[in-house]
Amino acid sequence: MRLFKCKWTHSIIEITAQRHQRMNDIFHDQDTCLDIYAPLDADISDESRPTAKTGVALGILNLCSGSGIKIIDKREEMSNSDVPFLYYVGKARRRKFHAGIHRNAAYSDWKELGVVAEDGIFNLFYTQSDRAYSGEMMVGDSALYKLNLEFSTLYAGHRINAKPVAPNKIEMVIVESSDDLHSNNFSHEQFIMFD
Repeated sequence: MRLFKCKWTHSIIEITAQRHQRMNDIFHDQDTCLDIYAPLDADISDESRPTAKTGVALGILNLCSGSGIKIIDKREEMSNSDVPFLYYVGKARRRKFHAGIHRNAAYSDWKELGVVAEDGIFNLFYTQSDRAYSGEMMVGDSALYKLNLEFSTLYAGHRINAKPVAPNKIEMVIVESSDDLHSNNFSHEQFIMFD
């Protein structure tokens, strides 16, 4: 991702500062309600950090009362004590990470993560990076973590399902078919906590 800075940004800030000085001259150095701040620079290492563009977009949405835009805040649907799930959890396929559970997933929804291999191993991947949302995150990415889970070879070919139970914790079960999951006929229930 390439970031471009507007060459006029600093001159706009200088003009605004001059206007602020004129306001101080008019109001004879009384306190005014105008504070000028430099715009936030984009941080390439943290894609979820807000920038000036984020603030403008959110400000426009907040100012447009009566428009056709409805802001849905899923956090309101949760009780005040619940914090949303914080991770993307899934498997690797063709050297790319595929999330079965996404960030902010509901705590009651079971999702299939994959199948136990013939040798009883399942590689569980997890991350907090927003790059996982696109489905283009490669295995080996420094933000992607891997857990090798070992099961009895009796479970080979069985499906692994999981659901979030806390912001950094999932409940995982093994089932033969999706019907077994709905009838609560599962085995090898375990909880996994992410750091």
